Amino acid sequence: MFWIKSNNALFFILLIVSTLPACNLQRKISTGKEAFELKQYATAVDMLTKEYGRTNDPESKAYLSYLIGESKSALRLIAEATEWYTISYNHSEKEITLKKLAEALKKQGEYAQSLAAYRELQSRFAAGAYGNEQRYIKAILDSERNIPDQSYEVTSVSFNTEYNEYSPFIFQDELLIFASDRPTNEAAEVYEWNGLYYSDLYQIRLEDPEVQSFDPFLNSEQNEGSGCMNSTGTEFYFTRCEELQLRNKHCRIYKSQKVRGQWTDPIAISFFNENVNVGHPTLMVDDSLMIFSVGPHGNYDSYDLYYSRLLPTGWTKAAYLEGAINTEGNEKFPTSRNDTLYFSSDKLSGLGGLDIYKSYLNDAGNFTKPEPMVAPINSEGDDFGLSFINKKKKGIRSSGYFSSSRSESRGDDIYFFEEKIIEEKPDTQSIDKPVEVEIYIAGKIVDKETGMELPEVEVTVNKTDNFKTDESGRVIFDGKQNQMYNINAAISGYFNNYIDLNTALADIPKGKKSHTINFKIELEPIKLNEEIVLENIFYDFDKWDIRIDAEPTLDSLTSLLKLNPDIKIELASHTDCRGEEDYNLELSTKRAKSAVEFIEKRGISRDRLTYRGFGEGNLTVQCICESCTEEQHQINRRTTFKILEY
Repeated sequence: MFWIKSNNALFFILLIVSTLPACNLQRKISTGKEAFELKQYATAVDMLTKEYGRTNDPESKAYLSYLIGESKSALRLIAEATEWYTISYNHSEKEITLKKLAEALKKQGEYAQSLAAYRELQSRFAAGAYGNEQRYIKAILDSERNIPDQSYEVTSVSFNTEYNEYSPFIFQDELLIFASDRPTNEAAEVYEWNGLYYSDLYQIRLEDPEVQSFDPFLNSEQNEGSGCMNSTGTEFYFTRCEELQLRNKHCRIYKSQKVRGQWTDPIAISFFNENVNVGHPTLMVDDSLMIFSVGPHGNYDSYDLYYSRLLPTGWTKAAYLEGAINTEGNEKFPTSRNDTLYFSSDKLSGLGGLDIYKSYLNDAGNFTKPEPMVAPINSEGDDFGLSFINKKKKGIRSSGYFSSSRSESRGDDIYFFEEKIIEEKPDTQSIDKPVEVEIYIAGKIVDKETGMELPEVEVTVNKTDNFKTDESGRVIFDGKQNQMYNINAAISGYFNNYIDLNTALADIPKGKKSHTINFKIELEPIKLNEEIVLENIFYDFDKWDIRIDAEPTLDSLTSLLKLNPDIKIELASHTDCRGEEDYNLELSTKRAKSAVEFIEKRGISRDRLTYRGFGEGNLTVQCICESCTEEQHQINRRTTFKILEY
């Protein structure tokens, strides 16, 4: 049983919403489960709570309280969701409920309790699983990444209300535009999905924080939010979620232009051929590159970042942002400053909810590996929508605004931050004293042919420590400085593979208390009875002895067999079409036999090896022998192997 600290803070409601089922939204909802399935979570909470109070059956109570927890989680009421997950688990101890509870505890910053929940999950339900979750939480506790950096000062702004304020955007250090679901008037409608009011765009002058509606042409009866302006202030891009065909909520990016001081009616930009949720635009590279968030669709089950380029004919179709930006988690709310992209992700290694990361656009036009912002910019809650003030201030390295649902917030609130320049005094006592750094080794295992991540791969470190990759093909474990690690990856249906990793070669930033070293191992699929040509296996004329220049290739094959001890192979030799057929058959058989004997002498058991000579009976290039080119003859003269068993 877990005892949960109560926390009444609201968590932000995502502007991009999941698509509702294609059904008549006007039909009468008779149960809380129906409301939940229709994603009317506020209604679901009310109905499910009443149903929970009317039943005495433990299993029914467990199921209803779980759905309440799920509804609260969808509404980003994480503290309340945690309480209902606890109630559900106490009624009926199910793995999925405990998993949701562990995740919710982490999002509240209750790392020790979350770690205990994951340990119980592993011991009671899934031995070998949940190892990565535990290691990431332990990494937070050990490195103290959640402890605020003293050079940052973060304060809540005066224009926050009891409602949600989020996604601030600063234009030319004068205007701050943000989104809020505060009611616009007494007759404002409530949005069924979350029970709150529809969001609109607002603005303030930084010198005079009086909140005003941004523009009547842009604010509508639908949800508006997460916008940005081009560098000249003549174009505004923002997100709007609206009902299409009276059946669902659909989010798109809209563009409005300023003409003679007035914003024009916005027009939706079509980045996809199909209906896909799109939002959170930001502009880079002199306003010619737009990066935005795209909701689950097709083969993707999470939010990822996409981009579009501005051509004379308009914005191009959306393209997936390749590289290290997108993960198994959700990537949202991109913002930018010069050549730096800021975005939020809830990937496993974060502090709990969405964390803000930064990545630079290098000279090759690629984004570098993202780095997390420090606490207190990042917290256990959802942190997103970072926007900078460019004007320099004495003693301040950077300043700006961001939004967060951290524990002291009343939902999503906007915060002002300043990063102070702190002069470090040299510590004469610590000169030449080695600094102990926490090392974490993180990697992913992928299919060499498709690049897809491979879950449940057995990872063995230095032949002693065993791990398994998670559902995203990732693994992480504790390391040490100045150590050599042999990391072996194995899973049925693939050749085993390994890497040697030396932590002494890691470039660890000065003063950093912890550092993560990343690696990737590619596994090649095993294909039974498929001929694989061994390159550079040559023989002297009319001989079958293994030449010195052929030894490296056979040594590589020997290493493959040692790395994969269950594999049995057939090694074959082929000649070209010239010469007598019987002679060629005998010669190729002797050559195949000599290759097998070579491998056997290198320590491979003979019962794993068979050989066969084909002579000229299995030519790769079918040509009239007298007309074959020398290149074609060379292709036909080959030594091959194929997997018979694994």
